[in-house]
Amino acid sequence: MSARFQELVGNAILGIDTLWGGDVMCASGVGRFIADSWFSDEPLPPAYTDPAAARVRASGGVSAKAPDRKAIQAYLERVDILGAIRALKTETPRSDYLAGLALCFETMWDLAMEVLESASRSLIAVACRHPLARPRNHRPLRQTGTRGRVAGPGRVPFA
Repeated sequence: MSARFQELVGNAILGIDTLWGGDVMCASGVGRFIADSWFSDEPLPPAYTDPAAARVRASGGVSAKAPDRKAIQAYLERVDILGAIRALKTETPRSDYLAGLALCFETMWDLAMEVLESASRSLIAVACRHPLARPRNHRPLRQTGTRGRVAGPGRVPFA
């Protein structure tokens, strides 16, 4: 395998892993996201060794309840994860396995970007509107006072 191929695969796998808060070097395995192990005699790629990566892993990446957007932004400015994923598709030998791997990583990348955005692109696409926008005929639900059941306007809650 060429050094370029190894770097692309390492940066794609460990880049996505780090972005989601995983740590391939976590001895217990609890801190791992997608990368299960790393070969002890192989050097870790920049996606893992870059100083910005440690801050993302420590904060939990996009998996955290409140992702550290500044840490993630700094990491993405220093490590081109998406570039590595795209290069897997264009610069590596054609194989169904690599194509599937690249598709998987693209999907995880898109999901990570959705977590970081304030509005969900997929919900907007499906609903043809912002997910928090109310329809024109929206009437808020009201409490009925009967064991906390909710009823709409003019409706009786289930007995």
